[in-house]
Amino acid sequence: MAVLTLALAVPVRAQLSPGKLAKPHRSLEGTTQCLKCHQVSRREAMDRTCLACHREIGRLLQEKRGLHSREGSTRCSSCHPDHAGEDFALIPWTRDSIERFQHRRAGWVLDGAHERIECAECHTAKYLQPSSTALAPGPRTEPWTGLDRTCATCHDEVHRGSVSRACADCHTTAKWDPAPRFNHDSTKYPLTGRHDSVACTGCHPVARGPDQGIDPAFPALKFGQCSACHSDPHQGRLGAQCAD
Repeated sequence: MAVLTLALAVPVRAQLSPGKLAKPHRSLEGTTQCLKCHQVSRREAMDRTCLACHREIGRLLQEKRGLHSREGSTRCSSCHPDHAGEDFALIPWTRDSIERFQHRRAGWVLDGAHERIECAECHTAKYLQPSSTALAPGPRTEPWTGLDRTCATCHDEVHRGSVSRACADCHTTAKWDPAPRFNHDSTKYPLTGRHDSVACTGCHPVARGPDQGIDPAFPALKFGQCSACHSDPHQGRLGAQCAD
């Protein structure tokens, strides 16, 4: 009797699937599972059930980050319709294409070298953050969300914690090396005289770390005495105070 009551409460046309679900939703295939996403009442939107599975999107909405928080004011299904077949990507790209997508819509304008690379070079599984993948309902086949804007999440942290992780204090996206924003006057040893014309590697030798990454020896130098870098041609006969 309960089954009959449910059948009468739902329109007849809702008893038949309008088409195959996309592969990411394959586990929900079958008319007996419709109510896992579709509510019996038409007045109740699907968004709540969508976000119950796609918790990574829910977090972006809460933190007001990404495209969904900026343009996600409509129902999920208005941009991500399903029942269009197993090979449907769930992103119809009716407004843009992947190649023409304006990244500023996601809240982060691409400039410098970032503007010239292909989408898939950044949006790839190896750069996905565990904090995001742990919230997602399954493996990410198209990782458009789950990246972080911190430089070290995509780029090697060559300084190995020896300097500030605020990369933009010294570097720009246009040219990473040398660091155009770095000013030695901000350190404990401002460069004067001939020191000002020496290449950085002339004082800061570059070594190779265990993983063959570049490891500039920035904080390890001693500069209290000239002899820390320069050989003493007087062989100690005139003392250590060269500036005298």
